[in-house]
Amino acid sequence: MERKVMSINQDWLFCRSDIWQQDNAESVCLPHSVRLEPENYSGCRNYQGPCIYRKEIFIPSDYQGKKVMLEFEGAMGKSRLSVNGVLVKEHFCGYIPLVAYIEDLLKFGEDNTIEVFLDNSDDPEVPPGKPQHDLDFAYEGGLYRNARMVVSEPVYIPHPLLANEVAGGGVFVWYTDVSDKAATVHSRIHVKNETESAKTLTLITSLVDKSGNTVAKIADTKDFAADNAQYFEGEIDVNKPKLWSPEEPNLYTLRCEIFEGDASLFVQDTEIGIRTFDFTLNDGVIFNGKSRRFNGVNYHQNWPYIGNAVPDSLFMRDMMKLKQMGTENIRSHYPFSSALTDVCNRIGLTIIVSNPGWQFCREGIFMERSIQNVRDMVRWQRNNPCVLFWEPMLNESKMSFEIQLGFHNTVHEEFP
Repeated sequence: MERKVMSINQDWLFCRSDIWQQDNAESVCLPHSVRLEPENYSGCRNYQGPCIYRKEIFIPSDYQGKKVMLEFEGAMGKSRLSVNGVLVKEHFCGYIPLVAYIEDLLKFGEDNTIEVFLDNSDDPEVPPGKPQHDLDFAYEGGLYRNARMVVSEPVYIPHPLLANEVAGGGVFVWYTDVSDKAATVHSRIHVKNETESAKTLTLITSLVDKSGNTVAKIADTKDFAADNAQYFEGEIDVNKPKLWSPEEPNLYTLRCEIFEGDASLFVQDTEIGIRTFDFTLNDGVIFNGKSRRFNGVNYHQNWPYIGNAVPDSLFMRDMMKLKQMGTENIRSHYPFSSALTDVCNRIGLTIIVSNPGWQFCREGIFMERSIQNVRDMVRWQRNNPCVLFWEPMLNESKMSFEIQLGFHNTVHEEFP
């Protein structure tokens, strides 16, 4: 079957409680704010506590034997995902997606109950960690970003956050020898054969320009044992590439298609932009061979009344206004949603991707989760041409040199 990516933003039931209260549940859509707040709710007067989301999803009979994945881009605070009453996964970051494969728990040809329990209360073991009454911004709560269900054959490219492999999983793209005359596009693509039989699989990787023309493509074939995963690594040489920059945000699509013989089993497109840059002490950023300095601003994902449950259209509006006023770079204290980075890719705004943190650091579980957040944010957003650099340090936090070096080294492990 063709890979399907379906929004599941509609038709949720919601209640602010630590136990499900059917009689008090209200019908909501995502992105969703746990509670409408005053226009000015600084001082963290926003709702803090548990809440529950539930949704019935009909799963067709022909999905049996397929991979079925749920992705919630923003589930604030501590979260627990359950399917048909069975706990699937716990998650401890509100700024990096909650993702899980759920096919083993589904009832096919029937309605299935999806439940997400959330708690955005203060917790020193969950980054950012600092008590909310001491903040100058609010963490907010709820399922505040887009959610989707992805269905595919069990021969597929796994989500990089679920593959959980250093510098691996999913699709990984980088560039060398970049100029306006030529460039090399490198790809490292993780393919899984999650069937009970051996297969010979061919991966065709194509570079497609914005007009839909195939600029170049490469093919490679490998033998896969049953329930086996391998990487395909390749290089595409591009003559006279259209480089990505704030002035000319030229984009390409990297199309990865898996074949068994003549049968296409899986297709995934990744939007990319070819560019090169170096940071220098005296000449600013050498971007596509030219020295420049970036005009930048800080930006939070919060709005009056709706908090951080900001629809894609408002992100687009904000980014366009920032671009029009001369902004070339934006930053916050956490990774932005893919809706926002997609806009930045397309209009030519660069971003700094930051590890969720604010004036707080401690050893133990908090630090383990902070390191994992660095790994996850690189794996999740590494292919966006708008990403100018990674900020792995916890914002304005007192950290030893060893902790800082650990964060630094983690980025270099994930993006060598």
